[in-house]
Amino acid sequence: MSLPGVHPFVVRALAAFLALALIIGVLFSGVVPVRLALASNYPVVEATNTYQTNSTISSHNVNLPSGIQSGDLLILIFRAASAVTVSTDPTGWTPLSSRNSTGATYIWYREADGSEGSTVTVTTDSTIRAAANTYRISNWSGTPEAAFASTNVNNPPALSPSWGSDDTLWIAVMTNRRSDSSVTAAPTGYQDLITVAQSSSTGTTRDRVSSAWIDDTTDTEDPAAFSTTGTINTPHSATIAIQPAPIGPVSAPVRIMHLFEGFVIRFMSGRIIIGGG
Repeated sequence: MSLPGVHPFVVRALAAFLALALIIGVLFSGVVPVRLALASNYPVVEATNTYQTNSTISSHNVNLPSGIQSGDLLILIFRAASAVTVSTDPTGWTPLSSRNSTGATYIWYREADGSEGSTVTVTTDSTIRAAANTYRISNWSGTPEAAFASTNVNNPPALSPSWGSDDTLWIAVMTNRRSDSSVTAAPTGYQDLITVAQSSSTGTTRDRVSSAWIDDTTDTEDPAAFSTTGTINTPHSATIAIQPAPIGPVSAPVRIMHLFEGFVIRFMSGRIIIGGG
């Protein structure tokens, strides 16, 4: 065997390598286990939704994002106005973090199973106005983590999730009382600001929920403040971290041309498969 322009030693070495690989493949039923380095990529915000009610009620049917698929991660950020609390978590949802300081803010999460429907019911301990943002996220793993600022500020706190540096999805959150104020910009670098509130009022029985997200590999994220106008009454700010899912098994057939016609090496399920084309 010879190849124009290629030194004969290189050709012989390559032929010997392929012959050895073929022999090993025959001896071990055509399979040679190898370890493949798997990359990761960021969780994906697939859809969002909002909720607010100008009526004072205790049963809040919070809108969920559209297109929910089994296995999606659902995040619910809920602000209860006045000093009212939520004593019972929504059915099937897990509490992630909360802050109760002249009004209460709750963050819950759920792994979707396809039975969710278009709303989730949050029951408050008495009749109030409320507001909420919801997220549907794919390509995630593990358990989300979150933390609230220890004082009432519009600047979400630093968060260092347990998995360290990775392709993490971060969500910055701020909620507040009074709906005559505005949230004009997300923290620096964050995108897709969502802000929802009742009709404008100086009353502290009205509330607003704002959130935005960013992708970053940092092991500690410390968002800047939300930009606001007007009076932001008793803001609660939080940072949420969501870990990515690893990429699944690689399947990428590679054909060795010119040397052995029809000879194929396939990378499948973390192994090299050696055989005919």
